[in-house]
Amino acid sequence: RLFADDCLLYRTIESSEDAKTLQADLDKLQQWETDWSMEFNPDKCEILRLSNKRNSLNTTYFIHGRPLKNVEKARYLGVTLHRKLSWNPHTNNVCKKANSTRVLKSQCYSTFVRPQLEYATSAWSPHTTRNIERLEMAQRKGARFVTGDWRKTSSVTAMMEKLGWERLQVGRERMQLCMLYNVVHGNIAIPSYLIPSPSPYSTRGATIKYVVPAARILVYRHSYFPTTIAKWNVLPSTVTNAQSMATFCTQLSAVAKPN
Repeated sequence: RLFADDCLLYRTIESSEDAKTLQADLDKLQQWETDWSMEFNPDKCEILRLSNKRNSLNTTYFIHGRPLKNVEKARYLGVTLHRKLSWNPHTNNVCKKANSTRVLKSQCYSTFVRPQLEYATSAWSPHTTRNIERLEMAQRKGARFVTGDWRKTSSVTAMMEKLGWERLQVGRERMQLCMLYNVVHGNIAIPSYLIPSPSPYSTRGATIKYVVPAARILVYRHSYFPTTIAKWNVLPSTVTNAQSMATFCTQLSAVAKPN
């Protein structure tokens, strides 16, 4: 179906007579509107002159008695045409649209996919290389989807850096430490007595250090408190003594990422 705003009228203009003929064509289009119960909106109608001449005929054309505006460029069927047939404007539009699509894909991934990979990881954060890499692989596929680059020779690490994505393992460790901060400061309903007594040894790192629970069973050794306390104990005191959760998170991101 052809809509009125998809119409294009063109003519080679070499003289004032040609300009009059073009205006006559526009007048006929106004009769066409009446015959087919359609209407052209003069505010959306434009004149684009394709010419390299410095002194071309600058005739004013009218629809419904209203002058049409002259433009340097105009879109027609998805292609941006420039008066000097330069493809710079169209290239700019295409790149802008591609970048916008990438941003939208990134937002979709951050909204619908990544939360599934990170949900409740303070409780179940894996320690085996196999499971860690399986999660990272899911994110790496997400990076390829967002960038649209599925070539085997492309660096997914470079894609993630460009997108500003960190490894999921780094994010899990940060969330674990944020959870421990809330426990230590009584911000959540997890009793602090579950944390072993402060360690009397070493004055380096956090002002208050906690004893890393001894564990004979592998499952407990890699559970939340033993692993997170070990990471907490090596944090600078400026981080662990933060006065608010927001400050703690900001300072935690500024220090070296946990191993």
